[in-house]
Amino acid sequence: MYNVKSLILGLVATSGMLMGCSGDKSPDRPATTPTTGVVTYNGDPVEGATVTFKPGADGKAAFGKTDGEGKFALTTFEGGDGAIPGSYTVAVTKMEVMESNAVSMDDPNYDPTIEEPEPKSLLPAKYADAANSGLTATVGTEPGDVKLELAD
Repeated sequence: MYNVKSLILGLVATSGMLMGCSGDKSPDRPATTPTTGVVTYNGDPVEGATVTFKPGADGKAAFGKTDGEGKFALTTFEGGDGAIPGSYTVAVTKMEVMESNAVSMDDPNYDPTIEEPEPKSLLPAKYADAANSGLTATVGTEPGDVKLELAD
């Protein structure tokens, strides 16, 4: 069973992939380098985490999602295209998946005063902020692999 948030995220990701497949590559778009990596927490692979490579002021961020082995591939413009060469600060987040109990506004049991609980982070909070995570990476012009080791 899908929760509403998962369904929306899936639709957004699908529409983004479809737009990326349109073949409209701007000649002004910077080159990217295929970049992969692995995330571990206290030595164990982290599944389902979002990895964000945040560049300096004039760059474009790259993102990836970890699999069951903690592995990810970065995307900047199109799925798996990598990251623009440069230096990055890195954030890693993994939130608890929660089922929504929300009912439709058309439902006679609808109560606008009921608030859904906030999902909780499954990693230490410092890793969610690239500026304070202590994680950095440099992407060169050759394909690379990044190891992100998180600990308490």
